[in-house]
Parts: sequence; C-alpha cells; structure tokens
Amino acid sequence: MNTAHWSKIALATAVSLIVATGVAAQSGQINCPHGPGGGMQCAMGKATAVPFSASPATKTSLKITAKITAKIASPVKPGDNALDITVANAAGKPLTSAKITAQVAMTLMDMGTASPPIKELGKGHYGATVNFSMSGPWRVTVKVAAPDQKPQTKAFDFTAS
Repeated sequence: MNTAHWSKIALATAVSLIVATGVAAQSGQINCPHGPGGGMQCAMGKATAVPFSASPATKTSLKITAKITAKIASPVKPGDNALDITVANAAGKPLTSAKITAQVAMTLMDMGTASPPIKELGKGHYGATVNFSMSGPWRVTVKVAAPDQKPQTKAFDFTAS
C-alpha cells in the first residue's frame, strides 16, 4: 500500500477516536468536566481542568413569597402622581429595607422610560412620584429585592385621564 492510503487510514482512525471520545464523554464514560456554557472540555481524551463557580451547598434557595402592591390615589391624572408601593411577606408582615427600582412607560406608544427614585416610608411602604406626561395607559414596573426574599418584578397598569 502507498503512503497516501496509510495517511487516509490514520486520519480516519483519528477522527473515529475523537468522535468516540466525545460520545464517551457525553455518556459519562470518561471524566470531561463541563465548561462555560455547559460544553465539554476534553483534549484528546484527557480531561482538562476548567474553573467554574458553583453555589455553596449550604446556600438555601429563596422563594418568591413577598406580596407587592402599588396604588395611586384617585384620580390618576396626567402629570405627577404619588405612587405607594407596599411590600409584605407571605404572612402579611411588612418588609423593610427592600431595594426597589421602578420603570414608568406608556403602553400605547414609546414616550421613553423614566426611573423615579423610590424612598422607604416605613412599615413596608415605599413611595415615588411618577409622571404620566399625557392621558392614556401607563405601566409601572417595580423590581423588589427584600431581605431573605427572592428578587421579583411586578407590573402595575394605570390609566391617566
């Protein structure tokens, strides 16, 4: 046999070995750690160390248990409106020291998005002044990160008239 034939056989063997290694790695037959994005990290069948950050086993999972409400005293009007946000735990106990952000946007057309500052008022109440620049439907999206609670987002719809 000539050299070209042996080269083709060697190439086919190398490709088969690479494919077999990948299949074995996928099925857990060899130790190839998962890398960033979940891909396998192997080099010619030999596992390479890939640093990754794992959550400590002692960390508990937080559940969404906070109850979030938001209201504007009637009537909701174009211009400045006082927004009252209430945050409580599942038992209804007010949650204090929450980090809250809000985004205000019209739902019918792009009027931009405002992010008014939120102030803690006490006893689970937080306040902001939201500006509805014209009559129509508006959405206030509130993001709440309360202590010992999973962060959550909730949207509230208002109609300025």
